[in-house]
Amino acid sequence: NYYLASSRELIRINGTTKAPVMNYAAETTFGAVTIRAFFEMERFIKKNLQLIDRDAKLFFYTNGAMEWVLLRVEALQNAIVFAATLLLVVLPSGTVTA
Repeated sequence: NYYLASSRELIRINGTTKAPVMNYAAETTFGAVTIRAFFEMERFIKKNLQLIDRDAKLFFYTNGAMEWVLLRVEALQNAIVFAATLLLVVLPSGTVTA
């Protein structure tokens, strides 16, 4: 439950951080001639990199949450395999019916 709530929130925030990056890229592409005419390339590049960094941070957090879940699922899988193996070794061979 904890992961699902966090995952949903991260996905929602991902949508809000990705939209400005795409919008800014489209506006910059359409206004490239004007940007060059006023020598404002550096300002637009910095702003674009700030937007990309904000989006990349969220991508990093989403990957961290996924790794958190995978670590716990793998630990649970290992515990189940270990328990099953231990039971197969410990149980006497006459008690298992096929």
